[in-house]
Amino acid sequence: MSTSLPLPKGFFDTNVRVSEDMRRQYIEFAESSIRKVFALSDCHKNSWIPMREKKGVAIYRNFGQMRGAK
Repeated sequence: MSTSLPLPKGFFDTNVRVSEDMRRQYIEFAESSIRKVFALSDCHKNSWIPMREKKGVAIYRNFGQMRGAK
């Protein structure tokens, strides 16, 4: 019995084969979302470093200064 939650709007089930058009559309959606994150971040300048690639998706890590307790 599967108790998994439904995927949020804008995501698709990765267990299902998708067409090339759907894959391209998802890539454009993901890239635009990443650009929005960069635009909203006030500490993004030269701090997001590509770490590795997993299943064709680049994984980034933020090495910017952390806010909060020192």
